Amino acid sequence: MMKNHKLAKAITNASWNSFNTMLEYKTTWYGRESKRVNKFFPSSKMCNTCGHIKENLKLSDRIITCKGCDKYMIEM
Repeated sequence: MMKNHKLAKAITNASWNSFNTMLEYKTTWYGRESKRVNKFFPSSKMCNTCGHIKENLKLSDRIITCKGCDKYMIEM
């Protein structure tokens, strides 16, 4: 069905919608919080401890020291 160019977009949107519905249900069930972010949000540049964002991150950088909390962030 995905090869049909008229139906492919509707099918993929429906599956993402059901995934988001299940994810929101599970997060409220376990008392967690889920957020929807823009697809250009720099989550791979952000420290998971303090939230500091390293602006000039190169593809060759693998181990980074966060300037906000001095914690090592390891990217694979």
